[in-house]
Amino acid sequence: MAIHNSFEHFAFEGQTDVQTFAPLPNAAFPLALRPADDWKPTLQESVDAIRQIATSGELKRLSQQHGGAILIRGLPIRTPQDYSDIAHAFGFVAHEEVGRPPIRTVVAKNVKTANEGPPELPIWPHNEYGWSKIHPAWISFSALEVPEHGGETPIISGLGLVKTLQEKAPLFVENLQQRGVKYVYRYGVTKVVSSTGANIFDAYGQHVKPGDDEMTIRKKIEQEVRRHSHKFEWHEDGSLSVTHVVPIIRKHEDFALTTWFGNLTSAWGRSKHHGATRPPYRGDDGSYHPPPLYGDGTIIESHYLDLALAIAESAQVLVKWEQGDMVLLDPENAVLYTLLEGKVIKEPAAGYRQIWLCCYRSYLFAGHWFIFVPSQSNDGCGTVINVRGNTKEGFRHEFERLGRPPWSSTAGPARLQLGNIKDSWIAPEAPYPPDETTVDTTPFNGLEMLALEVPAPAPSLNSAQGPAPGKRVQQVNCQSWIKSLVSYLIEKAGDDFELSRPDILDLAPEQ
Repeated sequence: MAIHNSFEHFAFEGQTDVQTFAPLPNAAFPLALRPADDWKPTLQESVDAIRQIATSGELKRLSQQHGGAILIRGLPIRTPQDYSDIAHAFGFVAHEEVGRPPIRTVVAKNVKTANEGPPELPIWPHNEYGWSKIHPAWISFSALEVPEHGGETPIISGLGLVKTLQEKAPLFVENLQQRGVKYVYRYGVTKVVSSTGANIFDAYGQHVKPGDDEMTIRKKIEQEVRRHSHKFEWHEDGSLSVTHVVPIIRKHEDFALTTWFGNLTSAWGRSKHHGATRPPYRGDDGSYHPPPLYGDGTIIESHYLDLALAIAESAQVLVKWEQGDMVLLDPENAVLYTLLEGKVIKEPAAGYRQIWLCCYRSYLFAGHWFIFVPSQSNDGCGTVINVRGNTKEGFRHEFERLGRPPWSSTAGPARLQLGNIKDSWIAPEAPYPPDETTVDTTPFNGLEMLALEVPAPAPSLNSAQGPAPGKRVQQVNCQSWIKSLVSYLIEKAGDDFELSRPDILDLAPEQ
């Protein structure tokens, strides 16, 4: 069956029927579409076809018929900008994030990374911003690159979750319906490596500026918080708790069916995973993960929480990504989703090693970038190649010899695979003290010698007490040095080094 002579239905393994979870006519969940008749649309043709489906009302009809989830395959999406162009063709109003538990980076207009927590940390079934009164009307995902293993996106019907819960635990559903759910998010000051790793300033510091005093900072943050909650508390350690009480059992407007919209299952899964189910609810990652409560503040029975999570995970349909895929979810149909482990990694050929671009993030200043080279002989050890200093006094070269990877700590950096380099460039190695860090400026191999050939940035910030500035000086820092080093490495190493992707430096967070 063709849609506006542009797209046709197709089936994939794991699809289910909406009749399995709702008293509705037979229809696939999710709906899967691809260009009809072997059509290979250009980007502009894709934009035009999507816009026609959206403006005609066909998109809404298909979404309702198929449980609120649509997979579109075969689109020419290769870059974040391609995705942005096609996503805007739907004509949706952009969602503004207020309070932001996960760390995300803007990569194109209204396009962000989904979650920059470590790939080994699970993300449990949830509705986007289901814990807040401000949430998106639609949400979409796309796959720019596909991992070799894992990385599927499971989607779950909120209609089906409530239906099964009503059958197995009607009292629980009644309690949720009457009381709602209370979520408490505690935001620290420092970065935390977590799937909900945002701190106060990532979540609510959009208007904080360098030089703001503490009173001004708190005033600006509280103003943002009040946009979706008037219940918050500052703690002695500078952290901030924000409380949200929202309904989770809701009525579907079109079908008059009971459905689910919230983050109860993800909040409980995260709390259990990090061992934070009891006060003070601080997990093994150093972050706070209090379990959800009934809206009146009473404790939700753990066996009910376990049941809801088990039902959600057992009902999921796995979407295995292909490059250019786009998934569209309609929260009105209360489709939950989760993310499974699967980071795009370019596996090294024999005789090559992976090296990593790491970024310590900062809410006010430029984040610190460095290259981490894992040891070939001492598992878990490695060398940090970077420059240290500041734009006023200048920078200096440093090699940090680590007894364990930098991301093993609770305040570790974001990391991206920079590329693969031939073993001969990173041998021999420096000695690594167990569980300690040493710092030196002595190169032990070709890559380290090459790093010293790239000058460390000189001072580039005018002194406030110096003479009046003339021509504006462009500030250089560790980020510009890393970019210069990578360019120099590509030039000198030739086939001995390959970037994981051409735009990898553009994807690294600058703050």
